[in-house]
Amino acid sequence: MPPRRSRNERKSAALRNSTEDLFDITVSAVARTADGELIAAGGDQSFNPYRVPSGDYALGYIYFDGVELPADAVFEFDVDGSSEASSFSPIDLEAGDAEFLSDRIVGELINNNDATIGSIGISVICLESEGAVTSFQSGYVDKESTDPGETVPFQVSFFGDVDCSTFVFAGNEYEA
Repeated sequence: MPPRRSRNERKSAALRNSTEDLFDITVSAVARTADGELIAAGGDQSFNPYRVPSGDYALGYIYFDGVELPADAVFEFDVDGSSEASSFSPIDLEAGDAEFLSDRIVGELINNNDATIGSIGISVICLESEGAVTSFQSGYVDKESTDPGETVPFQVSFFGDVDCSTFVFAGNEYEA
């Protein structure tokens, strides 16, 4: 049986791009105690979408491998991105309609690309009314591939008592 993970091993993040359009956002981070002592280092588990236009957001989380982080931990982030897409770039989908239904987000993504897309991943971030991130959840759509112009449904479930009445989501994957 795999080791049990604490709820504090990952920190959700919604990053706003305030520069030029960026591709493939990556994040590394350190966590410190409130008085500045270094207690953990971590890295992202990918951010979504792959292409983040200037002024838009990328969604994801930083994973701190097996470390229980104190509630008052202070984080330092190193964010990077490329100004050009790579030749093996994931393809982003357009966000369609979505609803929070007590313990899950149910919605649709739209493939407005020229390629068929398979293995589509979805990221959802829940927000407080002031904009602070309260929860992050990710998943995959059940459909194996999505043709150009097609809409694909998704569902991302939450565990425990999560208020996700205000949320943002994004989906992407690699060309099939």
